[in-house]
Amino acid sequence: MHWSQNRIFINEAGFNMLIRRNFSHSKTGMPVKAVVPSNRGVTMTIIGAVCKKGIVELTLCKPNVVQKKNNGTNE
Repeated sequence: MHWSQNRIFINEAGFNMLIRRNFSHSKTGMPVKAVVPSNRGVTMTIIGAVCKKGIVELTLCKPNVVQKKNNGTNE
């Protein structure tokens, strides 16, 4: 086996699931009035491994669900 023929490249890429426009246009001389959501969405991660022959593995990593802590009140 020769190392240059048997290489596997591994890479990680993160992206946000809430893809939206955060700008707008208005008529000339008029201010822009738009409501923009404040949440950022869920961030996902893709991990991939490729070699000379093609894709070896692709994995989608979903974040763990974090529940809000109870601050001692019964609401």
